This record gives sequence, C-alpha cells and structure tokens, in this order.
Amino acid sequence: MVSPIRRLNRFGTSFGLHFTSLEPFEGERKKNQESKPALVLYWNVCIHHRHSLSKIDKKANQNDLRTLNVHLQGMKMKEIDREIEEIKIYRRKFYDNRAGVYDKIWWESPESTEEIDGFRNLVKVKHGEIVLDVATGTGIYLIEMAKKGAQCYGLDASPKMLAQLKRKIEQLELEGNVEEIRVCEADKIPYPNDFFDWVSCIGMLEYYPIEYAETVLSEIRRVLKPGKRCFIDIPDPGDKENQNRDYLYKYDLKTFENMLNKIGFDILAKNVAARMIQYLLSKRT
Repeated sequence: MVSPIRRLNRFGTSFGLHFTSLEPFEGERKKNQESKPALVLYWNVCIHHRHSLSKIDKKANQNDLRTLNVHLQGMKMKEIDREIEEIKIYRRKFYDNRAGVYDKIWWESPESTEEIDGFRNLVKVKHGEIVLDVATGTGIYLIEMAKKGAQCYGLDASPKMLAQLKRKIEQLELEGNVEEIRVCEADKIPYPNDFFDWVSCIGMLEYYPIEYAETVLSEIRRVLKPGKRCFIDIPDPGDKENQNRDYLYKYDLKTFENMLNKIGFDILAKNVAARMIQYLLSKRT
C-alpha cells in the first residue's frame, strides 16, 4: 500500500511541493482539542523552487493549489470518517460491557440529579405525542417520557443496553407506551421525514467530533415535525473536570450554535446542568 506521504508527493511534485510529514491529531486521545475535528491533518510543505511562489505564474499556481486543497480535504474527511467508525466500535463495546451496572453507576453519580431535573424542566411532553430517544441506552429519559403518556421509540447501538431497557419496560408495565426499541446508529435514523413531536439525544454527542454531531443533528431535524422540539446536551467546555477528560469533545459553543442555526434549529432555551449544557431546540419551519 502506498503511504499518504508518497501519494501526496506523487501528486505535489508537478507543481513543486514536497511533503515531509502528515501527522494526525487524535482527538479521542489528546487533550484540549476544543473545536478541532477528530483528526486534523498537518502538512509541512517544502517549496523546491528557487524563487518564491509569488514569482511563479500566479494563475497556474492558484489552480494547482486549489486542486491540492480539494485533494487534502478529501483525505481529511476520510480520516475523520475512519475515526468516527473506530469510536462507534469502541463505544458499543464499552456500553455492552457495562449494561448490567450502568443504571446504578449513573444514579449514584453526583451529576445525575441536576441533569434529570434540567430535562424535566425543559421537556414538557404531552400525552399521545410521538417521541424518539436517540442513543437511549437503558432508557432513563425514554421512561420519563413514557410515564407521561407519550408514544416512545428508542434507538441505541448497544444491544445489551437495550436488553436492560426492555426489562425495565416490562417491570414498569409501560409496554403500551413504547412502540419500538431498535438497535441502530444515530446517524441512520430509520423513520420518515416529519414523524416525531419530540426527539432527545442525551449523553452521546460528547464522544464524537463536531462533524458527526452535525450529521446526527441533521438526521434528527429530518424526522422532527416542523415547529416541534428537540432536547440535546453537550459538555460544558468551561468546566474544569471536563477539561481534564481527554476522551470528551468540548465543542466551541459559538461554532456549535452556528452549526445548529445552519442545520435549521432555533435555540429556545439553554441550561447548565452539572458538567453539561442542555439545549431545547425547535425545528425552524
């Protein structure tokens, strides 16, 4: 297999560029990535012309650099996609291995009360509304909505977490309020456009680069009815404990909120709950 450096040098020599390094920034394993994507490619570019680029034929050089930029961007996106797939595999195994003790750990955590209180204050689900909980896990939030009489759907990538949820639904006799529980990735929601009155996605986006968050939120918007609402959360980037957790993606808030606006969401409310920032969104019509 030809290395990325050799491919780039083969591509770049036609216009005098030589690449000496291609270094991945591994956001899942390094600290303080902030708004950087999961893999950011760095290139040390050596110019082999005796004259500066400003003295090279500018029109030809601009075309060459534009072509190179497209090529590099394509490589960057492939690296990000590969990292996302690796994270998916890791998170699925992580939750499968902890499914039996997940609820106990969560409810005993100091953040749980504040986070669920924030959810209850912002999410006012009505009887009969159709709701979707993306990355539902053991269904802590889905059960909250089912108890209010909503017709609930739940998606998660971990079969063992969903097995725990199904047992809880039976124990609580909530079968009449749960339409479907399905093993599924968050970026491929298997429902039609404009189907749900509410969609929630809690405790998931923090493990992925912002490119994946945009994909998931675009899918959520697609299945949400016009004018209806969505509840999500992300880590507070200013929280000191979050800053010390190098496996979390701490999005720049301005960048994240601009992305929400671009997708077509309006921010109705924003709440800090423990280490998380909770958003109540509305699908712009």
